[in-house]
Amino acid sequence: MNPKPSAIIYVDAFNLYYGSLRGMSFKWLDLEALFDRLLPDFDVISIYYFTARLRENANPRDPDAPNRQKTYLKALSTLKRVKVVYGNFLVLPSWAPKRRRSRIAGFKLPKSWSFGRNTKIWKVEEKGSDVSLGSRMTIDASNQKADLYVMVSSDSDLAPTIDMILSETDARIAHCPPRPNKSKRLSACDFVFTIRISHGALRDSQLPTEIVLPNSGAKISAPISWKK
Repeated sequence: MNPKPSAIIYVDAFNLYYGSLRGMSFKWLDLEALFDRLLPDFDVISIYYFTARLRENANPRDPDAPNRQKTYLKALSTLKRVKVVYGNFLVLPSWAPKRRRSRIAGFKLPKSWSFGRNTKIWKVEEKGSDVSLGSRMTIDASNQKADLYVMVSSDSDLAPTIDMILSETDARIAHCPPRPNKSKRLSACDFVFTIRISHGALRDSQLPTEIVLPNSGAKISAPISWKK
């Protein structure tokens, strides 16, 4: 019996969260189980998870978000094929104009906005994950680390990297977009196939209710708000 072809997965964590998990009750996600389920004809040998540690002041309306992330990252550390790669998460004070609805000749224009005076905001940016993801995939493809490389991101900024890898190597790249629709730029890339993340796959790929951390013996479970 011939062995299955190998696959490496590259996950843009924030893209996955906002594209597939936000507002869902499937955030306690077992990445190994998910991609084994989505790629039954492949041997998934590595899963790179590109993320950044949340800052405590990132969202004053949700101060517990960093703690929930820490708990989940501890859970991922128990999965042998998952490798977490960290970028930077920046929260910067900035200014932006207020927006208000406008009228022209007495007609209300609901999609038209006019701008008022500036107001102070906190600008939140995640830096480095897309670059790290593209670089890791480029190195692996150049060194023929696997038979298939799977990009889990809807970020169109990665399209030039995909085009370069495909033009310079014999790599086969599949796309697993967290968002329902691909961007036009990514749609133009020559992926061998596209993988859809269904609600059923997420539901059936959850981590155990309680996890024992191997080094400390401490027990962790999904944050209470994730169980709803």
